[in-house]
Amino acid sequence: MSDQGIEEKQGILIIDDDPEIGRTLSDILNLEGYHPIVALTGKEGIAKVKNEDISLALIDLKLPDMPGIDVLKEIKKISPKIEIIILTGYASLESAIDAINLGVFSYIQKPYDAKELIMNIKRALEKRKIETLYDEKEIFQSLIERSPLGVSIIDKNNCYKYINPKFIEMFGYTLKDIPTGKEWFKKAYPDSEYRKEVISTWINDLKNAKHGEARPRTFTVKCKDGSKKVIYFRPVTIGEGYQFVTYEDITERKKAEEEYMKQLKSLIKIGNEMRMNLELEKLLQNICETITKNLGWRQVILSLRDYEKGTSQPFAVAGYDEKKAQEILSSPPVPIEATKRFLRDEFKISESYYIDHTHWGEMEKYPGELIITPAKNSKPDGWNEKDVLLIPI
Repeated sequence: MSDQGIEEKQGILIIDDDPEIGRTLSDILNLEGYHPIVALTGKEGIAKVKNEDISLALIDLKLPDMPGIDVLKEIKKISPKIEIIILTGYASLESAIDAINLGVFSYIQKPYDAKELIMNIKRALEKRKIETLYDEKEIFQSLIERSPLGVSIIDKNNCYKYINPKFIEMFGYTLKDIPTGKEWFKKAYPDSEYRKEVISTWINDLKNAKHGEARPRTFTVKCKDGSKKVIYFRPVTIGEGYQFVTYEDITERKKAEEEYMKQLKSLIKIGNEMRMNLELEKLLQNICETITKNLGWRQVILSLRDYEKGTSQPFAVAGYDEKKAQEILSSPPVPIEATKRFLRDEFKISESYYIDHTHWGEMEKYPGELIITPAKNSKPDGWNEKDVLLIPI
């Protein structure tokens, strides 16, 4: 008895007008693990082929509604892959020749020997299986040959058994260049430290690999012509320890991502600088307001010095009406050289300069028109509104 599983049972169609023969053959085929399907007429048999999954047909040449040869022709039109065995008690040389020409697997006369019949059925189904595998291999081969991805197949001994045309186009290496993984690693990763990293990753991935599960990785590969490409690898463990690997060149995509990240970082930097400038502006404005409130100065101007450009620019003011404040802040930068004669050592206090009202005549000539409202009287604490406090920043 066959050990075929239920899910693997193959359908075998019996077309014979004798119900007893149909039952007998069904019993035999059931014992062998097949799925028998019985039809008593040619037309019924043809309908079964259209609606059932059938691998092989046993056809009696003499049927009540149509010749068995015609049934054979119709079945081959519907499903050319179905194997045919002719069973007949009315054999003739002419019918045998016709059957052979139509591609029947075998021609058996009634009464038949059950063992001989089963042997013929098994051989026919094995032939069908081989042809199906060959067809599938042809389709698979065609797909891989035309694949837009590089493909390689590596055996359990780490030998390259196949590489597709796209692989050769992508890297320039042929099977002669890289017969084994050792040669591939040596050529693709010439830097010893990087090669160790790649090999270590490959080995660790293999240890944890599950059958049919992809293990995507990205590495930079040196091609045969010396160029370098960023490659997205997808190795998959298949039967008998073989590795099926696809290779995608993502060099341009990686460059685009890096350029995008560079631009993004630039935008973030600009944003941070803008935020810092806003915070600095608030800080300097607070300093101005603190000086007017707590130190008795009526008006304050803080300027920032740009030593690369050699200029000084008003940045924050306090004590002026809005119109005058905007006028001061929008005034053009003052050359630092033009201010040096006013910032004499006699006025220096630490890093700042205090010029009292007695020198106001000079300060009226200060570049940028220092705007300090004159006052007739000194403040009670001794400060005069015409005094000037310069704090270079």
